Amino acid sequence: MAITFTNKAAGEMADRVRVLVGARHADRTWVTTFHKTGVRILRREAAALDLKPGFTIYDGQDALRLVAKLAKDAGLDDKRLPPRAIANAISRAKDELITAAMFRERASGWPDSAIADVYTAYELALRRAHALDFDDLIVRTVDLFRKHPDVLERYRQRFTHVMIDEYQDTNRAQ
Repeated sequence: MAITFTNKAAGEMADRVRVLVGARHADRTWVTTFHKTGVRILRREAAALDLKPGFTIYDGQDALRLVAKLAKDAGLDDKRLPPRAIANAISRAKDELITAAMFRERASGWPDSAIADVYTAYELALRRAHALDFDDLIVRTVDLFRKHPDVLERYRQRFTHVMIDEYQDTNRAQ
């Protein structure tokens, strides 16, 4: 498996792998992004996490719209606490594998407590919509491997070598 950050880089890497090892071996190699790896694994293993295999993926704009709606519903002033700031805080939390409940525990007053409220509502809204956001594609894969060691072992057996492009730029979840 070779993982990188962008689709363009993954495509270039896949082309190089095909030239170096030939089509037969290249077809068995996953050369992809972190997010596409997560999608591929989660679609195959959805039942283990009580997900529908056809779950919807919210892109950044979908996620921002949902956060904005939830912040408005919570009565938050978008001038004092812009939806983008809330969405960024949620994304940073997910990058560090901090759940909504953990975020709430760590909140020390405003605005963290307001963000925790929106984060909790956001996760509930995603669940109800059978949707994941981009961060969830990685976070839920980590959850899968933590909760189901048998699944993790299958993937460990399948991928004996993993190359991560620009490893120094990865976050905890990745």
